[in-house]
Amino acid sequence: SEMCIRDSTYIADDLYNGPDFDVILWPALRPWESYPQEIRDEIRRQVEEEGKGLILFYPETRDQDGAGLSDISPLVKLGRGWPVWPEDQAPPDVQAPDTSAWKIAKEHFITRGLDLAAFPEDHLSVVSSSAKGNVLIQTEEGNNVLAVRRLGKGRVVAFAYRQRGMIPEVSNVWDTGLHYPYWDHMWSLVARATVWAAGREPREAIVGFEQNIDRIDLALTVNHSDTTVSGRLMDSEGRVLRHYDQPVGAGLGRVS
Repeated sequence: SEMCIRDSTYIADDLYNGPDFDVILWPALRPWESYPQEIRDEIRRQVEEEGKGLILFYPETRDQDGAGLSDISPLVKLGRGWPVWPEDQAPPDVQAPDTSAWKIAKEHFITRGLDLAAFPEDHLSVVSSSAKGNVLIQTEEGNNVLAVRRLGKGRVVAFAYRQRGMIPEVSNVWDTGLHYPYWDHMWSLVARATVWAAGREPREAIVGFEQNIDRIDLALTVNHSDTTVSGRLMDSEGRVLRHYDQPVGAGLGRVS
């Protein structure tokens, strides 16, 4: 269609002529093979040879051979058809999406200190997939949510959740029972994936997180003696109640 051609033109112009970038975020707007072969090849070349990062949201293809996507993505053979199926084509057989709770399958920069309990459980949909990389997050039913791999000089991340603007699509959004900005936690997951894909993980890190009745305990790795941990205490409506700034010495430390 005219819109597909126009989109592909914009993408090709950015890939070949800049601006310069470290990571490509690729949302599931259309099937992988619907983009020209030249664009798909250039994305792979920039990841493999230039060390660019690539993040794939719901990496789906209708081609039986994967249209080259299976050589790039750490998650393949997603068990559901394309989210928006053309009216003139018969939809494929699909499985019911998995809405069970998520759990961390492997410790990694992306999952370190991540509080999955803050996500709206039972409102996020994941489909089955096969892993060709390291699985970092799975559902309680065993389906892959997030996986990573290295491709040449670059890094690739894939998410198997149904997405809306790159973060997970939330069903019955007004009936989650949550009264805090939980989408901040979901955006944090995307942000962590972007930092890792770019190869820009900071040396300082939160390696542990524990919430108690009247405080939050953080375990940190710190490389500089003049490091300061900053935080904000917010109420359920997002209003800032208090700011915290606490110095931390080098090494493995704890902050409450």
